[in-house]
Amino acid sequence: MEKFWTRVSPKPIRIFFVPMMSLLITVPVGLVALGPLGYNVGLLFTGAILWVFTTFGWVATMLLAMALPFLVSLGMHKPFLPYAINQYTATGYEPLYLPASLAHNIAESGAMFGVAVRTKDSDMRSTAVSSGISALFGIAEPALYGVTIQNKRALWSVLIGAGAGGAYIGLTHVTGHAIVGPGLASMSMFINPENPMNIVNAFIGFGVAFVGALVVALMFWKDSDSASIEASHHRDEAAAPAQSVAAPAAAAPAVADSELFSPLAGTVIPLSEVPDAVFASGALGGGIAVVPSEGLVVAPTDATVVTVFESKHAISLRADSGAEILIHVGLDTVKLQGAPFEALVTNGQHVAAGDPLLKVDLEAIRSAGYDTTTPVVVLNSGSYGLTPLASGEVAAGAPLLALTVKGQADVAVS
Repeated sequence: MEKFWTRVSPKPIRIFFVPMMSLLITVPVGLVALGPLGYNVGLLFTGAILWVFTTFGWVATMLLAMALPFLVSLGMHKPFLPYAINQYTATGYEPLYLPASLAHNIAESGAMFGVAVRTKDSDMRSTAVSSGISALFGIAEPALYGVTIQNKRALWSVLIGAGAGGAYIGLTHVTGHAIVGPGLASMSMFINPENPMNIVNAFIGFGVAFVGALVVALMFWKDSDSASIEASHHRDEAAAPAQSVAAPAAAAPAVADSELFSPLAGTVIPLSEVPDAVFASGALGGGIAVVPSEGLVVAPTDATVVTVFESKHAISLRADSGAEILIHVGLDTVKLQGAPFEALVTNGQHVAAGDPLLKVDLEAIRSAGYDTTTPVVVLNSGSYGLTPLASGEVAAGAPLLALTVKGQADVAVS
């Protein structure tokens, strides 16, 4: 609904119209249809897991531990609670849901600490550490929603850790003796006076789940799989020109006065009017923006291609004059995963002003509900005075921005 209403609503009213219309439809549908349907599907799944437990024993504990990331994310773990309470009331212990939950919660924790060690993204590390601590003490939702469900390698880490821990816990017949979320602070729930090994096996299963998920995350995590927020993506864009392309680090050219030409045909607007706080604030650097009328992006100056982003929505260049330039086609268009874009150049390629860089399907971007405004940012603009050379309509290749060196002594060469 959010995508549909974003696409059909006028931009000035989107901020209130889109959520209002989305909720007017999704809330009644959720309450009347999806909620009851989900609960009844959950009851069927509960019955199936209980049948597996009755028939195959420990296999059900392993399968339930591995299913819990999906069940919790859908709210379908709730139908297990009546069973757990009834079982505990009748017998004084619960042999399936609580032990499986222990394996899942601790696997979430292990995976988060593995991600925290491997990631270079400070936001991801902060999220992983805090949610890992929470999962260690039995609250897995922050890890689940914040990292696991969004990243397939984190999810695989949790599944493997939970499966291994659940298998050991099931094989050793661990039982829970209190209805509480299993975690480090509540391990006393596995004390059984009639079976002293119950809590010992619970701790071993705890360790198997934690170490299993941790090791898999350490081995296989990659930041490129992260569904990171746009701010983190912007930081990656800003850092891209610092990557070495073909020349030694000491061979960076000296900056000089220069001009940038428009990479697109369209309408010029000040960077401060771009409806994206990161660009409009100048956090990435000064520059200008073009609302494009045609979908061919050309080189704004003689330059070396530093990075064609994987999603092809942006390209960074190092001008022969020393300026570091980011051309970002549209806003939030990284989410389109490259569909409307075709790269015409490769990393390390030298281009002359006016050479084609990208082909863009502007209509596809608009149809998907995204803004086509294209910021042209000088990432090392602290070294320059920037003077706009165009306003209103502009042709591709027309003068757009003058760069004047502020002072050679003040220039920091990357």
